[in-house]
Amino acid sequence: MDFVCGNASYLIPLLGESFDLVWAPMQAVMMGAMFDKQLPNAKYVGLIEEILPGTDIIPSATLSWMKVHPQYFEGFLQIAKSAKKTKKEQ
Repeated sequence: MDFVCGNASYLIPLLGESFDLVWAPMQAVMMGAMFDKQLPNAKYVGLIEEILPGTDIIPSATLSWMKVHPQYFEGFLQIAKSAKKTKKEQ
């Protein structure tokens, strides 16, 4: 949702930020449908993130998904922690 729709608005120069005003409520509805039980405020964060200019770089839907489903990337976090520990020991 973040990459395909959120960043697609920049394909047409100068219309990206105005498209975000249309896209923001749609993203809020979709984020509410996906995360309302686990993260009830995620839809509001997504709405505000899309409306504010220059904040499209923040992947709010992706971050919400990662918070709701940490089991899918726990292995990557453990690898990163062990690499950081190894780097400190050197």
